[in-house]
Amino acid sequence: MIIFTSKSGPMKFFLFVVFFGLSLSILAQTPKGLKYDQLIYSHDSLTALVIKGKTSGIYNFQKNEFSVEPSKNIFFNFPQTNAYAEFSAKDRTISMHWISSTDYFFVKGSDSSCYIGFSEETSGSLVNLNGRVFDKLNGDFAAESQDQEKLETLVKIERLDMSYFLITNFQAGYINTSIDTYIPGFNLSGIYDFNHKKYVIEPIYKHCYTVNQFVFCLKETQIYEDVIQAGLPEFNYTYDIYALRKDTALYDFYYEDVTELDQSKMEEVLAVGFSITYSEDGKHCIYPFEGKYGFAKFQLFDDAEKKIPHFVFQNILPPIYDFIAFSNEFQKVITLKDYGSQKLELHHIFYGDHEDSLQYLYSSRTSLGYFDRDPALLEDNFLVSTDSISSIELDSSGFFRLKGSDQAKPLSFPNFGITILDDSLLIIHNYRDEILADFPFVTSNGDDSVAYHWDGSPYFVYPIEADYFGHSGVFDLKAGDWRISPGVVTISGGKSGFIYRHPVRIDNDLTKVFFSYAISQGHESGNWRFIDKTTFENDPMLYRYAYNGLIADTVFEAPNGFFHHKEYENENSKTYYMSGNKQMGIYSPGNDFLNQVTDETFEFLHYNQTLEVYFYLAGDSIYFSSPFCNAAVSKKSGKIIFEQPDIYGDPVYMYQLTLIEGKNTIIKGESLNEYETRTTCSIEIIGDALIVNDHSDYVEKRRLEEFIGEAEMITDKIIFESENSSVWKKNTHGTWLKISPYYAGIEKIPNDLFIANSGYYMYEIDSYNGPSDPKGKTIDARYFILDSNLRVKSYMDYFDFAYIEDLGFGLKVQLNDGDKFFFMTYDLVAVTDAEWDRFELENGKLKAIIDTQYEEDPETGEPIYNEYGTPNEIVSSTTKYFKLP
Repeated sequence: MIIFTSKSGPMKFFLFVVFFGLSLSILAQTPKGLKYDQLIYSHDSLTALVIKGKTSGIYNFQKNEFSVEPSKNIFFNFPQTNAYAEFSAKDRTISMHWISSTDYFFVKGSDSSCYIGFSEETSGSLVNLNGRVFDKLNGDFAAESQDQEKLETLVKIERLDMSYFLITNFQAGYINTSIDTYIPGFNLSGIYDFNHKKYVIEPIYKHCYTVNQFVFCLKETQIYEDVIQAGLPEFNYTYDIYALRKDTALYDFYYEDVTELDQSKMEEVLAVGFSITYSEDGKHCIYPFEGKYGFAKFQLFDDAEKKIPHFVFQNILPPIYDFIAFSNEFQKVITLKDYGSQKLELHHIFYGDHEDSLQYLYSSRTSLGYFDRDPALLEDNFLVSTDSISSIELDSSGFFRLKGSDQAKPLSFPNFGITILDDSLLIIHNYRDEILADFPFVTSNGDDSVAYHWDGSPYFVYPIEADYFGHSGVFDLKAGDWRISPGVVTISGGKSGFIYRHPVRIDNDLTKVFFSYAISQGHESGNWRFIDKTTFENDPMLYRYAYNGLIADTVFEAPNGFFHHKEYENENSKTYYMSGNKQMGIYSPGNDFLNQVTDETFEFLHYNQTLEVYFYLAGDSIYFSSPFCNAAVSKKSGKIIFEQPDIYGDPVYMYQLTLIEGKNTIIKGESLNEYETRTTCSIEIIGDALIVNDHSDYVEKRRLEEFIGEAEMITDKIIFESENSSVWKKNTHGTWLKISPYYAGIEKIPNDLFIANSGYYMYEIDSYNGPSDPKGKTIDARYFILDSNLRVKSYMDYFDFAYIEDLGFGLKVQLNDGDKFFFMTYDLVAVTDAEWDRFELENGKLKAIIDTQYEEDPETGEPIYNEYGTPNEIVSSTTKYFKLP
């Protein structure tokens, strides 16, 4: 029953009271002397609303006094509780009063809402007063406020507009331990219409939540109707959804007993005209609005079984972005705003009881990704790839690095990330490979204890701790739709096509997985064909589909330089160079055809897979990148030299970096003179030739034991040089092409000539108890003089030589191994015979020198001294001068 008084104040509110029966007004004894026109009692007759003329107040019958003195303010009482909402005619605020036999609480809210939350049990000491928690035991507010859901009983009034108010009035059931009985709660929440003086959504719900023009009403249904003694009953929870009709200002019943937020309901609630993307956690969604995208959290329950209701609607990011990617698996969000600038931002999402918040991590262009489960890759566990590579700085350690990317070297396939391919296509990476547990779960027979083979070895089956999942895809911004729908593990590729992979479990085996692959030949067609490993191996051109953004017209295998040492060569995975449209990339498929090198393309790119060293060209600079440092010099006058020592096939973690810029030279790192074997890499542009040297000396030693009569120690030793050096020139289209074979080393000399050499190789077995094994072999290095087109030039009948050295004023040449040297001009004219050890330039003349040779002990190699204490000379030093042509 609702009773109204006259209007009061500029708010034009009607005084109203919700009253559950006339019988309540006769249950209490009216105090003598109390003047009133009407009394409206609370449910337990402890209090009553006293109406006298145009004034109203709250009277406490237990204390025989007014708890709230009469005024012209407007009141609303909540059934089943001693709570009253008060509307101030003066300042238009809403206040809340709650009165019990022992306590009185008052809280002043805003002009839109006010609430009190308290424990369902009378013994509870905490009261939530509009977000501040008061402790009745110590009579003070708690140090930290608690959310209203922390206290189950809630009385709340919330203004939706000038007419509608959301009324929340519920109490959960509880067990009264003193009488060992379950006390039922009540659910009296709904929406009240001031203008029509009635409920437009009846107060039969536990909670009501408004989202846009919709109201989600939580309905609690007890599974068992009887009162449960000494135990809590079970409840089913569903939502009834109402929609506001603007033409009639009434709420229509929309959906009944909703437990899932399917896509159609989400689209209606978010008021969008086309599809939204729901996240894999079922709680977050990416929604479009007027051509942009927003990010919201929207959930009904806090558990998969729908037993714990937890309604949340939070617009975390407004719809102002060109694209948003979200991964619940990694709790990361990537946004793309203002597509023309291609600015990507990575955020971490923090989950709260009511609201989620985003922590900004990093921004980048072109590509951005996050790696999980491998913190060794990057200090902060995320990768960026920027387009500001021309910006170089010197850090505190003295290393040259790229600004903004000093923590990362190019890698591919982050667990979560975005790669921008062109003006429309985005590759979304969102996947995880499986993780195996560290201990066996069951045996192969299904036993819960360890089984053993016949030889006593344990027979384990390791369970999958986290199985593969894949939500990667390709999105077309212009079409506003997915080219490849999310659902695969990894995707690589670009404008020419894509490769995707997904795992297939073999016969429910917990430990065996194989991958299937498919190729999309041209993203416009959308045609797919499945492939296998042999197809890849037999047709390297298929690798062009694995490269982001590069339409490769050339694919060729990059040698690892170990032609002489086949055993070592087989230990290294193959690497493929691919080029097209003035760009070059490197692809190494590894075991599962994922790129193990880099997805980035450059004007030119060279990679040493053993040391993970890169040289590349971009803009006006030559760049260098390694696990130790990054550096850059100009194309016009720069040269970069990197050296790293090697001991028996294992790189030593020290280096020397030389940067030459015109007449200036900077050397970083440590001296490597004590190491006999090392890798020396260099890059420079001389004229129209790009010269890359990647030369490695390797020594491998292995000790073997053979039992021939008695133990015999044998040293198996291999010494060899790699052949990774080459010369490149641009074609008429401006693309760098390799015009030389691969050599151990190559250098430019005057007259547009080059000196190149092949790699040296020696294999020997030294025995401590006998002569060397005859199975050893030696392949000597050979030197070549090349013309401007990198063709071999001959001298007399010689096309290759035992040794050639550029002295800066001519060439020191050796025809055959063991021969003396002769001098040759850059015009390839011999000036001397092959009888000299050294040459010098002195006052414009060539000085040829034969060094003194001494007699040596054939066993020790030490000089043999004469009776005067000086070494015995075999050949005396000789000098002769020649006029240079």
